[in-house]
Amino acid sequence: MNYFDQNNAFAVCCRGDREIDWVKIKGNEATVFRRLRDSRLIDPVAIDFCSRANLISVADFKGRKVINYRIGPTYSDQLDQHKSFGAGPDGNSELECGGWMDFPGHVYDISTANVN
Repeated sequence: MNYFDQNNAFAVCCRGDREIDWVKIKGNEATVFRRLRDSRLIDPVAIDFCSRANLISVADFKGRKVINYRIGPTYSDQLDQHKSFGAGPDGNSELECGGWMDFPGHVYDISTANVN
């Protein structure tokens, strides 16, 4: 259900540019095909992708926070397999910020694994 093919692409934190870059691999070439830039990102150092939805959480070291983004449509798998909800107020945005949580110290890694 991820927004990109994880077998041929990956995402990286670019601390100096204060952005997240998605990189696609084809043969021996790598190309950036998407960028997440947001004024709330001060020092992105780690990313975790949700395994059930198009969501990412970003650890912001100098910003001392974790920021969540929806990076694609969210599907209602409990109600209707064919219904999806796009990002942003109109449902047509590439991404939307879902909020953040401030921490008293520097955040250097993140995992959103759900352990029951």
